[in-house]
Amino acid sequence: MNNSNIFKLAHSLTKATVQAGDNYQVTFGASIKFINSVHSINGTDKQIAWANTIIANIITAINNAQVDTTTHFLNRRSDVRALPLLNQTLNKGLVFFINKFASMSLQELFAMTSGNSYKDMRLNVFTKITKAVMIQVKKIEVKRNTKLIK
Repeated sequence: MNNSNIFKLAHSLTKATVQAGDNYQVTFGASIKFINSVHSINGTDKQIAWANTIIANIITAINNAQVDTTTHFLNRRSDVRALPLLNQTLNKGLVFFINKFASMSLQELFAMTSGNSYKDMRLNVFTKITKAVMIQVKKIEVKRNTKLIK
Protein backbone atom coordinates (compact mmCIF):
# COMPACT_ATOMS: atom_id res chain seq x y z
CA MET A 1 0.00 0.00 0.00
CA ASN A 2 1.47 3.36 -0.93
CA ASN A 3 1.78 6.20 1.60
CA SER A 4 -1.22 8.05 0.19
CA ASN A 5 -3.51 5.07 0.77
CA ILE A 6 -2.03 4.42 4.21
CA PHE A 7 -2.73 8.01 5.23
CA LYS A 8 -6.28 7.95 3.82
CA LEU A 9 -7.08 4.69 5.62
CA ALA A 10 -5.46 5.99 8.82
CA HIS A 11 -7.63 9.14 8.66
CA SER A 12 -10.76 6.99 8.26
CA LEU A 13 -9.72 4.83 11.21
CA THR A 14 -8.83 7.87 13.32
CA LYS A 15 -12.14 9.62 12.62
CA ALA A 16 -14.00 6.47 13.65
CA THR A 17 -12.00 5.94 16.87
CA VAL A 18 -11.12 9.40 18.18
CA GLN A 19 -12.99 10.29 21.37
CA ALA A 20 -13.79 13.68 22.88
CA GLY A 21 -10.66 14.91 24.64
CA ASP A 22 -8.32 12.68 22.61
CA ASN A 23 -5.49 14.18 20.63
CA TYR A 24 -6.21 13.62 16.92
CA GLN A 25 -2.53 13.60 15.96
CA VAL A 26 -1.65 10.93 18.54
CA THR A 27 -4.61 8.77 17.48
CA PHE A 28 -3.64 9.26 13.82
CA GLY A 29 -0.06 8.18 14.56
CA ALA A 30 -1.32 5.07 16.33
CA SER A 31 -3.59 4.32 13.34
CA ILE A 32 -0.65 4.54 10.93
CA LYS A 33 1.45 2.23 13.12
CA PHE A 34 -1.42 -0.26 13.35
CA ILE A 35 -2.05 -0.30 9.60
CA ASN A 36 1.66 -0.72 8.88
CA SER A 37 1.85 -3.60 11.36
CA VAL A 38 -1.05 -5.59 9.87
CA HIS A 39 -0.75 -4.68 6.20
CA SER A 40 1.89 -6.20 3.97
CA ILE A 41 1.30 -7.02 0.33
CA ASN A 42 3.95 -8.84 -1.64
CA GLY A 43 3.82 -9.21 -5.41
CA THR A 44 5.16 -7.93 -8.68
CA ASP A 45 5.24 -4.20 -9.39
CA LYS A 46 2.20 -4.57 -11.67
CA GLN A 47 0.24 -6.48 -8.98
CA ILE A 48 1.11 -3.90 -6.32
CA ALA A 49 0.09 -1.03 -8.62
CA TRP A 50 -3.23 -2.79 -9.28
CA ALA A 51 -3.67 -3.45 -5.54
CA ASN A 52 -3.06 0.24 -4.78
CA THR A 53 -5.80 1.21 -7.25
CA ILE A 54 -8.20 -1.27 -5.63
CA ILE A 55 -7.26 -0.05 -2.15
CA ALA A 56 -7.87 3.59 -3.16
CA ASN A 57 -11.32 2.63 -4.46
CA ILE A 58 -12.15 0.69 -1.28
CA ILE A 59 -11.06 3.64 0.88
CA THR A 60 -13.36 5.90 -1.13
CA ALA A 61 -16.14 3.33 -0.69
CA ILE A 62 -15.55 3.26 3.09
CA ASN A 63 -15.76 7.06 3.30
CA ASN A 64 -18.88 7.16 1.11
CA ALA A 65 -20.49 4.36 3.13
CA GLN A 66 -19.99 6.38 6.29
CA VAL A 67 -21.75 9.39 4.76
CA ASP A 68 -24.46 7.23 3.15
CA THR A 69 -25.17 5.32 6.37
CA THR A 70 -25.49 8.53 8.41
CA THR A 71 -27.86 9.93 5.78
CA HIS A 72 -29.76 6.62 5.80
CA PHE A 73 -30.37 6.94 9.56
CA LEU A 74 -31.40 10.58 9.29
CA ASN A 75 -33.87 9.79 6.49
CA ARG A 76 -35.44 6.96 8.52
CA ARG A 77 -36.59 9.47 11.14
CA SER A 78 -34.29 8.30 13.85
CA ASP A 79 -34.95 9.49 17.37
CA VAL A 80 -32.66 12.50 17.82
CA ARG A 81 -31.56 11.15 21.20
CA ALA A 82 -30.41 7.97 19.47
CA LEU A 83 -28.12 9.67 16.93
CA PRO A 84 -25.00 9.67 19.16
CA LEU A 85 -25.54 5.96 19.84
CA LEU A 86 -26.12 5.24 16.14
CA ASN A 87 -22.97 7.18 15.26
CA GLN A 88 -20.98 5.25 17.86
CA THR A 89 -22.33 1.95 16.51
CA LEU A 90 -21.50 3.01 12.93
CA ASN A 91 -17.95 3.85 13.97
CA LYS A 92 -17.52 0.41 15.59
CA GLY A 93 -18.68 -1.19 12.34
CA LEU A 94 -16.24 0.94 10.34
CA VAL A 95 -13.33 0.11 12.66
CA PHE A 96 -14.10 -3.62 12.32
CA PHE A 97 -14.31 -3.36 8.51
CA ILE A 98 -11.08 -1.30 8.25
CA ASN A 99 -9.20 -3.75 10.50
CA LYS A 100 -10.42 -6.69 8.41
CA PHE A 101 -9.61 -4.89 5.15
CA ALA A 102 -6.12 -3.78 6.25
CA SER A 103 -5.10 -7.36 7.01
CA MET A 104 -6.11 -8.75 3.59
CA SER A 105 -3.52 -10.46 1.43
CA LEU A 106 -3.02 -9.64 -2.23
CA GLN A 107 -5.07 -12.70 -3.26
CA GLU A 108 -7.94 -11.81 -0.89
CA LEU A 109 -7.92 -8.25 -2.21
CA PHE A 110 -8.14 -9.41 -5.83
CA ALA A 111 -10.85 -11.95 -4.94
CA MET A 112 -12.89 -9.24 -3.22
CA THR A 113 -12.95 -7.09 -6.35
CA SER A 114 -12.87 -9.62 -9.16
CA GLY A 115 -15.83 -9.19 -11.45
CA ASN A 116 -17.12 -6.17 -9.52
CA SER A 117 -17.38 -2.65 -10.76
CA TYR A 118 -16.57 0.22 -8.42
CA LYS A 119 -20.33 0.85 -8.00
CA ASP A 120 -20.91 -2.80 -7.01
CA MET A 121 -18.01 -2.72 -4.56
CA ARG A 122 -19.27 0.53 -3.01
CA LEU A 123 -22.75 -0.91 -2.62
CA ASN A 124 -21.32 -4.09 -1.09
CA VAL A 125 -19.30 -2.10 1.47
CA PHE A 126 -22.31 0.09 2.27
CA THR A 127 -24.57 -2.96 2.69
CA LYS A 128 -22.12 -4.76 5.00
CA ILE A 129 -21.59 -1.71 7.20
CA THR A 130 -25.31 -0.84 7.34
CA LYS A 131 -26.28 -4.44 8.12
CA ALA A 132 -23.73 -4.67 10.94
CA VAL A 133 -24.94 -1.37 12.40
CA MET A 134 -28.63 -2.32 12.16
CA ILE A 135 -27.98 -5.62 13.99
CA GLN A 136 -26.30 -3.70 16.80
CA VAL A 137 -29.12 -1.13 16.92
CA LYS A 138 -31.73 -3.90 17.19
CA LYS A 139 -29.79 -5.47 20.08
CA ILE A 140 -29.65 -2.10 21.84
CA GLU A 141 -33.37 -1.53 21.24
CA VAL A 142 -34.22 -4.90 22.82
CA LYS A 143 -31.86 -4.28 25.74
CA ARG A 144 -33.24 -0.80 26.44
CA ASN A 145 -36.82 -1.67 25.47
CA THR A 146 -37.04 1.41 23.28
CA LYS A 147 -37.35 2.15 19.57
CA LEU A 148 -34.38 4.12 18.20
CA ILE A 149 -35.41 4.04 14.54
CA LYS A 150 -39.06 4.50 13.59
